[in-house]
Amino acid sequence: MSMFIMDFYNVESGVQFTLQWRNEEEYLLGKAFLKDLLGDDGSGGGERGAVPFYYLENDQVRDALLDFRRELREKTKA
Repeated sequence: MSMFIMDFYNVESGVQFTLQWRNEEEYLLGKAFLKDLLGDDGSGGGERGAVPFYYLENDQVRDALLDFRRELREKTKA
């Protein structure tokens, strides 16, 4: 089973966290959302094949990400 995970660092709060997406579709939607939210790929780089790592400038960006993920999950419940 593949693990669709991303690591994040919230610069404002100094908190690092990991999100696991349910499936590839949700993971790709999350990557597209982050690209729109953060610009470019938004990641801090890293080795090919490594877990994507994103810097979130503040709590508002973190909240937008978590709201997006919550909305995705609510849609799949219906």
